[in-house]
Amino acid sequence: RNGELTVLGRAVAAIPVQPNVAKFLLIAAAFRVIKPAACIAAFLSIKSPFQQGVKTEQGSKKGPTGKEYFNKGFWSDHLTMLQAYVEWRREVARGRGDEFCDEQGLSPETLDM
Repeated sequence: RNGELTVLGRAVAAIPVQPNVAKFLLIAAAFRVIKPAACIAAFLSIKSPFQQGVKTEQGSKKGPTGKEYFNKGFWSDHLTMLQAYVEWRREVARGRGDEFCDEQGLSPETLDM
């Protein structure tokens, strides 16, 4: 209308991220799931935490790692990344963050956003 922003447009413009991510965050806030949504939004702005070609010391792949391990039947890359982040934070609290990343094919630099 006459070049003016709608109420939603003004709210989206007030959040300094891409418009689709801002809208995602606003909807998440309405459903009171802002913490996991903020984590997912952060992942949309960085490279994937999943590394390719994870091998054991013997040189062979050891069971599911990366996306395969964290998928948990979600069929969603966003929820898979969130699951990886949650499990990584738990392991960091136990003092095993880097070891966990090595075992599961994750990039600790990417996760430590």
